[in-house]
Amino acid sequence: MFDDAFEDEAAATLSVPVREPLPESPGAFANLGTAVIDAAPSATFRALRALNLYAGDRGTGYRSDIVPTAKDAHKADIQRLTDDSLKSSIREYTPDPLTTGAASNFVFQATQTVGKAVGYTLMGGPIAGPIAFGLDQGANESLTLQDQGVDEATANEAGVVTGLTSAVSIALPAAAATGWGTAGLVAVGGPGSYMVETSAIQSILEDADYAEIARHYDPFDMTNLALSILPAGAVGALAHGMRVRASSPDDVAAAFALQEAIKVNESALAKPGDIERQNKSIAALETVRNQLDNNEPVSVDMSAADPDIVNERIAMLPDELKTDASREQAELLPPEPAPEAPIVQPDSNAPLEASPMQADAQADPAVTESITVLDTTGDMYIPTGDLDTDGNAITISAREALAQADESINLAQTEARGFEAAVQCFLRNGA
Repeated sequence: MFDDAFEDEAAATLSVPVREPLPESPGAFANLGTAVIDAAPSATFRALRALNLYAGDRGTGYRSDIVPTAKDAHKADIQRLTDDSLKSSIREYTPDPLTTGAASNFVFQATQTVGKAVGYTLMGGPIAGPIAFGLDQGANESLTLQDQGVDEATANEAGVVTGLTSAVSIALPAAAATGWGTAGLVAVGGPGSYMVETSAIQSILEDADYAEIARHYDPFDMTNLALSILPAGAVGALAHGMRVRASSPDDVAAAFALQEAIKVNESALAKPGDIERQNKSIAALETVRNQLDNNEPVSVDMSAADPDIVNERIAMLPDELKTDASREQAELLPPEPAPEAPIVQPDSNAPLEASPMQADAQADPAVTESITVLDTTGDMYIPTGDLDTDGNAITISAREALAQADESINLAQTEARGFEAAVQCFLRNGA
């Protein structure tokens, strides 16, 4: 009976829809872990969606002056299906604003943007990297506006603006030569590019009667201004860290001095630290080069080469060169002397027999005089300085002493000629 008593009030009450209580606002870092994890797949699907846009022939199916063929229509259908699938994947890996805090959403945007900027720069370098980044960002801006209902031409115009400013934002910091220059270009390439981009897109959308969407493009939005610094700063820091420091004149001089020291140690036939012999060896090498150039026999100062180093270098020669070295050394060496007859203790009264020393008697007055004395007085016995088991002095005849001295001299001359032959062979074949 009260149904008609408050008819107006009842109608007013029923006209108000029942509203559920609004959820509590999430904390600043709510859902942070998910936001960080989802950033990589979200950036990947966005890059693939941009690639799908550039790979397809979107214009053919929409121009009135071109009649699309069945093949064109099929390609357009495949592209639209691919775009829908990628768009769905992007939506799946985009944080829910109702459960994700402002700081977590900032980390999500920064992670995917910085990741793409650094990744494209590492793969493409300081020129192709920013271009690829700009193409990616521009395509995604155009597609996002089309998802909101903006016509393709207007959306593409806005996408061009985003692409150009995004490329410039990371290309400028990479071009700086100093740390302070990098910091200055980060400020210009980051916030400066963002302000130019949003102002231009806002004007484009307003001119095309998309005023409601244009309101979301605020050139002075502090969050997005801070966000714009990160990709420019990351690429600038990367480029500054990888940039090779320019060499000073002192660096160049030190490098040449070190190279000269290495060259001397490797080329000289002398041990490291033997400065005098190293200098002689380098001069001898120059002499050898000139002799070889003039087809002259190789002849060098033997004191310029260390015997141990010469033997090491000869051992490094190939077997065939070692054979040649042995043959040439044999040709330069005198023939082996015939074995001498055993020395018999002569009778003091018997006449002295001729010995090899007598061949040199005329060349050495001392030898001549010694032989004359021995022929006149007979052989004499000279103590060697050693004692026998009974404690008596061990002696040898003067003739034996002279013969041993003569043999030592001949042996020394033979070894010297052999060493010279080895060095000359090495310089001709291995220098």
